[in-house]
Amino acid sequence: MIQTQCDGCFREYKLDDKYAGKTIRCKDCGKPFKVETPGAALVEDVFDEAPARSKAPAPRATSGRKPAGKAKKQTASSGSKAWIWVLVGGGALVVLLVCGGGAIAFLSGVRKAFETASTPDVPLGDPDQLFPIADVPTPEFPSLGAPMGVVGMSGVQVYYVDFGLIPANSDEPGMRMKMRVYVPPGEHAAQSLGCVLVAPAGTILLTGNDMDNGDYHDETLPYAEAGMVVVFYSLDGGAPDTETIDERFRDAYLRFRRARAGVINGRNALDYVLKTLPQVDPQRIFSAGHSSAATHSLLLAAHEPRLRGCLAYAPATDVEERLKEMTDQPGVSFVFPGVEDFVHQSSPKTHAARINCPVFLFHARDDSNEPFETTEAFAGLLQSSGKNCTFSIAESGDHYNSMIEEGIPRGIEWLSTMQPAAPAQEAGTAETSDAAE
Repeated sequence: MIQTQCDGCFREYKLDDKYAGKTIRCKDCGKPFKVETPGAALVEDVFDEAPARSKAPAPRATSGRKPAGKAKKQTASSGSKAWIWVLVGGGALVVLLVCGGGAIAFLSGVRKAFETASTPDVPLGDPDQLFPIADVPTPEFPSLGAPMGVVGMSGVQVYYVDFGLIPANSDEPGMRMKMRVYVPPGEHAAQSLGCVLVAPAGTILLTGNDMDNGDYHDETLPYAEAGMVVVFYSLDGGAPDTETIDERFRDAYLRFRRARAGVINGRNALDYVLKTLPQVDPQRIFSAGHSSAATHSLLLAAHEPRLRGCLAYAPATDVEERLKEMTDQPGVSFVFPGVEDFVHQSSPKTHAARINCPVFLFHARDDSNEPFETTEAFAGLLQSSGKNCTFSIAESGDHYNSMIEEGIPRGIEWLSTMQPAAPAQEAGTAETSDAAE
């Protein structure tokens, strides 16, 4: 028996010896981590490392999981010092502050340090309205180039795209994002393939996420093997590899905020497809994602009328409620300026009436990360408003495995029913795992 813990949320596990050396997903926070045998050396963290700019990373030959991050130790506050922690699995920020003058001095120091951060804040308008995106310029797009290699049993080709390789692309939002593009094997006529846009999961909904190092395909490859182009893209504001909140975390938040909670990244990925991938049918482009990426998928659908549909597996549809414990903490605005308005404006629930494309929602009843009831309520909100929403339910599988084993296969089946011409919207239906069989 192996005793180990998730290095994201520190949930402890007792596992059979057969899992030694394997990378598994945490049932609570969804983060992948490697099961180390006693005395084994820690794996260096490559989760957020960018590939060398002169050479794209090579994908593995088969579908794999994200590499584990280096194990981290929790730090307790002591004496007159205070620490701020992010609990990734629960999505909550816990502020541990000492009492009296020490706390005031600490907060004053925090404010000074954060005010010197390099990334400026930006006004985002009325938090009840969509994010303003028309004022954010579109980057110049590189060509698709040569494939990095082939993944999966069906011979899907994978390409690596880095917007930052073009000198004209500045540090404006979305201009240095990276993408992996999956293309089904064979020759394809113009506008003959559908396309799915997928962002990386695993954020606290206040920061973005860099791409992994190229060997994780579980949430992308199935769509390509089903005959669709897939674009996996980074979100501005990748969080630093630390639990202690400092100016780097504030900088990540502000970059994510400037990118309108990643909506700019999604828009740029969509523009890239339309301008550089002639084999994609413009009338069959979808957004998809799991967990925090599912929240992003719904938010993008509210902002982007060019999407044919949206798939969201176990999303946090009410970001305000998800992060309420954090936003209620004193001093949180020092770290995340304007956070109360931001979590309202970045919540799919706020913009439910603006989601006009068909929606596929999926959630497991036993999800221990995001309550099943929140997605159930959101599905009811869409359906009662006359939106075209299909709510697919798994009885078990928790937060991650349910999506891999049941969610994506059902999502692909739903995609196969989506024709280029958008049909009249109808109130959706709910289905259980039994009904889906």
